[in-house]
Amino acid sequence: MDVQNVFTIDSQTLEKAVLSLHDEEKMVAYLENMIREKLPEKDENVTFINEIINVIIEDQEITKVDHVCEQIQINKRKLQRMFQQYVGVSPKWVIKLYRLQNAAEMIDHNSNHDWLKLSMDLGYYDQSHFIKDFKNIIGKTPDEYARKHSNTIK
Repeated sequence: MDVQNVFTIDSQTLEKAVLSLHDEEKMVAYLENMIREKLPEKDENVTFINEIINVIIEDQEITKVDHVCEQIQINKRKLQRMFQQYVGVSPKWVIKLYRLQNAAEMIDHNSNHDWLKLSMDLGYYDQSHFIKDFKNIIGKTPDEYARKHSNTIK
């Protein structure tokens, strides 16, 4: 994209304006001001979404979107729309991602692996669904991940 499309100044004029300042700090300040003028208004929804994601990360008891809705006091459909708009994925996917990352960390720190218990702890109704999701997100089955991790520790 051309500079003029964004800043309504052609690149040669911009270059001359910046280089005429002769002081790097002034050059940077000049360009920062130009960029700042183009920044969108602060969107409080972004802050709210980040708070929700922090709740999901910190509260390992959250295994369903309904749990988030109860804790945050938000309508489920509104939460789903906000996540789709601001995050690009569903809140369910975000919950799954962090839970499976937690599972990988548990596997990293524990040599005794009870996949059924781990899958139930993560809110899965059956072990096969957990294994399928783990492989989709982590790239290996929990067993493959555990074997590879135990080989790298030795």
